[in-house]
Amino acid sequence: TSGLDIVARDWEYMGEVFLKVREFARAAHAFEQTLAKGNATETVYFGLFKAFLGMGDKENAQRVSLEYLRTFPQGQFREAMEGPSVKR
Repeated sequence: TSGLDIVARDWEYMGEVFLKVREFARAAHAFEQTLAKGNATETVYFGLFKAFLGMGDKENAQRVSLEYLRTFPQGQFREAMEGPSVKR
């Protein structure tokens, strides 16, 4: 493994940092990389959901919400991700 490989938790951390500074596109990219590395946790899905909403991309937010709800039907972020913010 080279020093250039960033592990999933590093991508997740970067996503959280980008959310805090309202860099939503960068946050979405970081969370997508986290998922691509196999770290499909509730917090990663929720971060990606918030990043898409921050970008005004309700279509992708809804896609992530549906994927989250299929993966974590009793998840801790279920109510937030079912809420009116993603309804068309």
